[in-house]
Amino acid sequence: MSDEFSTDLVNFIKERASSDEYAAYCRNLLQELVEIDNRPKSDPAEMAASEKRVFDIIENELRGLCGDEVTIDRVPIDPAIADDPNYSHAYYTIARDRPVPLSAAETYRNRHNLVAIFKADAPSGTGMPAIHNCHIDTVAGWIEPRTDGQRVYGRGACDDKAQIALLLAQIKLLGEVRSKFGLKFAQDRAYQFVIDEESGGNGALSMTRDPRFAGYQAIIYEITTNTPHPANRGAMWYQCTLTSGGKDTVRPVEMWPFVVRALEEEGAKIKAESNHPLFRPDHVQTSHGILGCYGEHPSAVNDHVAIKIEARASANPERIAMRITEILEAAMAEYAKIYGDKSKEPDPVTGQPKVPQHYKLTFEPSGELLGYRLDVYGKAGHMGAIAQCDCAITKAAFLLIALMRVARNYPAIEARGYLADAPDLLDPLVLEGGQGFQPTHPMAQLRERLTTAARAGARQYCEFRRVPYDDSMIQMTFEKLHNEAYASPPGCPAMQAFHATFAALDLTWPEPAAWQVSCDGRLYALAGHDVVVFGPGELQFAHSADECIDIRQVQQGLAISVLQTARLGGMA
Repeated sequence: MSDEFSTDLVNFIKERASSDEYAAYCRNLLQELVEIDNRPKSDPAEMAASEKRVFDIIENELRGLCGDEVTIDRVPIDPAIADDPNYSHAYYTIARDRPVPLSAAETYRNRHNLVAIFKADAPSGTGMPAIHNCHIDTVAGWIEPRTDGQRVYGRGACDDKAQIALLLAQIKLLGEVRSKFGLKFAQDRAYQFVIDEESGGNGALSMTRDPRFAGYQAIIYEITTNTPHPANRGAMWYQCTLTSGGKDTVRPVEMWPFVVRALEEEGAKIKAESNHPLFRPDHVQTSHGILGCYGEHPSAVNDHVAIKIEARASANPERIAMRITEILEAAMAEYAKIYGDKSKEPDPVTGQPKVPQHYKLTFEPSGELLGYRLDVYGKAGHMGAIAQCDCAITKAAFLLIALMRVARNYPAIEARGYLADAPDLLDPLVLEGGQGFQPTHPMAQLRERLTTAARAGARQYCEFRRVPYDDSMIQMTFEKLHNEAYASPPGCPAMQAFHATFAALDLTWPEPAAWQVSCDGRLYALAGHDVVVFGPGELQFAHSADECIDIRQVQQGLAISVLQTARLGGMA
């Protein structure tokens, strides 16, 4: 394609992408995709079956659109990825009868990625060959699919099944462009639909080992509100196992709030130290997703924790409740100074407060004991959007430490607490979450710092309870997702093609910056590709209980992606 897009071509793409026909195409296809449950499951055979359903839809659509013009290959996952330092153990294969993850060979037996290859129509030195990649898997937490016309709701609606619909619509519209204007691609295109992005990227890791695509530009389609990003923040998940260390006076259910506060403080230090020209401070996040029975995914901001408090006391239950409430309100004020008050911020979808209430205290007597259930609420979402969310685990840590400090002043009152919905889950207790970071901090260094911080939190608890601390009380592991940060050149060919596209569509070109989330892009960058992350969807809806996408944003992304693909591929 020449340096300037023709006005007729640009207008045609804009009109077709914004048409009711393409709105219906994207909406109907996306609805069909989100009805398929691609959440992680402990049985790899179940995963393979649900992945096949998605791949069947993609392949049938490609055959209908392109016939023999496309080569479709279901590429087996290479079990040798287990020896790669970027391999992530498939944590979802852990089950009651299987306390450790399955091997790579067992996990990925009969499982595939799907690749659709379009060879150049008129090969030349113009443009660059390109990978167009998106993932088909989702996080846990089922959402019943529905639509209100403009928005499609459901697990994976924006992350990342809207990107599947976008790529198929892109292929469809590029076919129209080639037919109407007689244009031909000078370079090959490979569309890669991969598995297991959400659990660490093993599908993409296997794909990066395929020599057929060495040297290709890589566009990774993710939820960036149609903004191209040549860099990603890094991310790693932690798993913190707390035990009593064999001491009767040590209770993990009391220890975890101190550990969370210590991890938060260390995360704030990491953020303050981070300084890279393509990154902003909010690219560094500390988030907690799972505490015992609460939460389903390490990188989904937790939105509910409940603690049962029992006490043996002769005081009036209502007076005790009033005093507890006073303590909680003071702790909430301390929390809000640092994290803001999401009860005063409207949800962009519902218009209602993001968090209608921070907590609820309910009197639940238990025999001779006074019982109080404390439900702590937050706002779920992707850890990359934690500034727009509200972590119930972090909030609960503030509240519980405040209660414990005051309770220590009343030694005559015998009190204890436990997880309200899992009273037997006492020792050990597992806490999981994630840390986002910039290239200024190597992942190995951060592992050491978070481990040290977690131990410091456990030590603070022991000092609080006046009991000896022992390292056996806490174990930090990082065997799940572990993604390094990366930055590709802002002037790479893929970014240049986006720049020209924005100019042609009269869109404001954003200053090149990193995306505040980690994704499969870093695996392609590590394999030597220039990488740009781009796609429709708003990060605050990903991994949330209201996951959705506006089809109009998909249509805008369609126009951008078609023009960018044409420019990068040397279409003329």
